[in-house]
Amino acid sequence: MMTLPYLQYQDFEKVKAYYLDPEFSLNNLGEGLYGWMKKIERNSHDGKLWIRNSRGGTYFMTCFVHVLHDPAYQH
Repeated sequence: MMTLPYLQYQDFEKVKAYYLDPEFSLNNLGEGLYGWMKKIERNSHDGKLWIRNSRGGTYFMTCFVHVLHDPAYQH
């Protein structure tokens, strides 16, 4: 997962629209219009994601999904 905090001085509706846009895409380093997303690892024991020092904050998150072609899978 990649995450980026919403900062109070930003226009929330504009930031939200940017990340909800169907054409939204990060470059391979996590750079977007509103900053650099940071990689978040899941806990190896329980699989939960934890964003350090995030209490009370709003964060935008995205993930990268790699799909292997499975001939048995039907859309």
